[in-house]
Amino acid sequence: MKFVQMARRVGAAALAAALLATAVGCGSKTAGSTPQGAAAPAKTAEDDPSAATSTGNTATSPMGRWVEEKVALDENITPYGAPQPMDDGSLVLYGEDGKTIYRYISQDDGASWLQTPTNWADLAGDIPPLMATAPDGAVLFNTYEQGGMRTYLKEAGSDTPTELTLPEGLDSINQMTILDPDTVLISGSTKSSERPANGMEAEGDAGTDAEGNPVYYSPVCAVYDLHLQNKRLDLTNPLGGSVSFYNSPVSIDFVSGPAADRSAAGWQFYQITYTESGAALQTVDETGTAQTVFENLPSARDAAFGAAADKDGSYYYFSPDGIYRVAKGGSLAELVFEATTFQMGVSGVLCRGLSHSENGSFFALLANMGTNEATLYRYYYDETLPAAPADGLVVWSLEDNQTVRAAIVQLAAEHPEIGVEYQAALASGVTKTDAISTLNAELLAGSGPDVLILDGLDYKAYQQKGLLADYSASVDTAALLPNIVAPFLGSDGSVTVLPARFSVPMVYSDNGETAQLNSLAALQAAILACPPRPAMDSEDHAYYENRAPGQRYGMSFLTAADLLDFTLQSAAPAIWDGSSLNTDAVREVLGFVQGVANYYGMKDYKKEPQINGVSGGGEGSDAVTQWDGGYEYGLTGGAAYGRGVLQTPAFLGDIRRTQGDAGTVAVVQPGPTAGAYLPGTLAAVNASSQKQEQAGAFLSALFSETVQELYQEDGCPVRQTALAASIARNQSAITKGGYTGDVQALFATLQTPVLPLDEEIHAALLQAANALVDGTKTLDDAVTEVQNALTLYLSEKQ
Repeated sequence: MKFVQMARRVGAAALAAALLATAVGCGSKTAGSTPQGAAAPAKTAEDDPSAATSTGNTATSPMGRWVEEKVALDENITPYGAPQPMDDGSLVLYGEDGKTIYRYISQDDGASWLQTPTNWADLAGDIPPLMATAPDGAVLFNTYEQGGMRTYLKEAGSDTPTELTLPEGLDSINQMTILDPDTVLISGSTKSSERPANGMEAEGDAGTDAEGNPVYYSPVCAVYDLHLQNKRLDLTNPLGGSVSFYNSPVSIDFVSGPAADRSAAGWQFYQITYTESGAALQTVDETGTAQTVFENLPSARDAAFGAAADKDGSYYYFSPDGIYRVAKGGSLAELVFEATTFQMGVSGVLCRGLSHSENGSFFALLANMGTNEATLYRYYYDETLPAAPADGLVVWSLEDNQTVRAAIVQLAAEHPEIGVEYQAALASGVTKTDAISTLNAELLAGSGPDVLILDGLDYKAYQQKGLLADYSASVDTAALLPNIVAPFLGSDGSVTVLPARFSVPMVYSDNGETAQLNSLAALQAAILACPPRPAMDSEDHAYYENRAPGQRYGMSFLTAADLLDFTLQSAAPAIWDGSSLNTDAVREVLGFVQGVANYYGMKDYKKEPQINGVSGGGEGSDAVTQWDGGYEYGLTGGAAYGRGVLQTPAFLGDIRRTQGDAGTVAVVQPGPTAGAYLPGTLAAVNASSQKQEQAGAFLSALFSETVQELYQEDGCPVRQTALAASIARNQSAITKGGYTGDVQALFATLQTPVLPLDEEIHAALLQAANALVDGTKTLDDAVTEVQNALTLYLSEKQ
């Protein structure tokens, strides 16, 4: 046996976790929790006289807040889910390391754990992929040794599992929820000679029987007794909460957000039903009757595998906002605590298990979408901590930024004494113009936010006015990609703006000619050498017909805005260098717009915008979304060349055609700017901020290994080791996708950051592009119009 102690904070001012003595852990007192997980009211001296004296705070200082900390299990242990609250008040957790199944028991609400190895893996001959634990200690698990499923039950009061005789035909189990001491809810599949409605049309997807007749998988969702001998209720058809796994050979029903309602007479469970109008919470009882008890749960899209109920029948579910509670019989979905500073609030985090202890703590098994690694977290309410750290830091951005949110979580873990207020300006409903005007007025007045994320703003104007502080002491720039950050470094090594993410505009094809596309003119010539794109859209049958290589049109463009914005991904710095307008570059860009639009007959296209896209990504690789430029290349097979923005190395493995086995050659988008890349999460510090040290801690978190390694569909990491890890993580998908180039070498060619043009400049260019597409202006007239429209405006910017 072994004691495992959680890392606990020593206080509100602690800068790092302190490891408590392992021998003391089992009897230690845990931090206070609120009953049934409800958010506790802030305590003051009026409520509790000890609140003012026990922590040294004033009588009006609100006390108590939720704390997140990792459950410190042995390295390489993978938990089967969240801990199960037992009837005796303890918590039981099971995990495995690939060889042995371990039992962890906590008597102090998860502050410490007693580890005991079991011989169950040896007994079953394999590590079970699925396990369910009951409050009385019974455990149900299954294995797939030698290709066949075997199921075992450890009875309550015993420590030796026994193998169960499976119901005839039950071939696989993908979900188990123990409802009461003698009842279990199971979903999976059976084999049948009758083809189900969603089965394969020809040969059986489950093979053939002894006589050679086809055998099919059929979904099953049913309630059995715990020994699986008697089916109590078949729920396959009427269960409204069932959905289908898209990657299964057939539809496999499973219950979304299941949780046993132990307060009900007999067995009863909760489920979430997803409909067009939202997510409804239902109960299903012994008769199979599904009754809706809450019409529309807020933010419940991620609750399918993250739900729990307490012994009083209150229902809890995971969301990116935090943990919600629906009291039994209640009409409100209460946000117990917000996830802003917690790991659960980071984009790309999935919940694989949730539980709620009798003392009011929560446990969540969280998996990162990119790395697919799962970590167990404990959330408890500590009455001794201030409700919010007094030393607050204000972080500002135009748009909500997930990398910023990840950095806030990391900062809270490293510096719990630093509170953060995150202001995503446009989320409050103000216009971009008003948001920028307000920010500018505050900065010029010597006030404003402490940390600035300058995406969508002219950061050079802030630099020139001396409004940004040097934070080079807080970030190790030598650890970052030199070619990406070099354009942002001062000649003296100072740092006032750095990108924390970057993306790469790409062009690709399988025709062997992509490597010769070294300019906008060369790309235009390649497009015009192909047949023109017809005036079709996603409602046309012809849109989805794969074309033979010689019949493919050049590239997908639907509007003047598509053409213009595509070219600006490499041309923007050439058009406007911060001091003057380059009319030659304007002519080059508008000439490309006119040439392709006229050749395609784009004037006759439908005017309303159309967006088609598809998301992909295999197991262990990052998710990739392809929009029209990649959709019409890879999915429909209509375009000879694809285009898209690389935000993860996995992109290189996702640009292969679905029709045909040829590999794809990809190059950085050609244009007036060589080695173009799109910097993002441009971080700066307000020079007038009185919290330079705290701002530096935030920037340190933003560029840390932990935050940089996260993939959140917002760009590649700028930290060298994090990018290398991202390439390694996605290498299998890249290779399978047929990309044979040197990925590291591709990133090394990047040299020029491309930022969005000023809105006035972009508006003038778009007006000219629309006139060229409609045929109402010549190229000479369009260039002159842009120059005239911007002369006064640009002179005022000097």
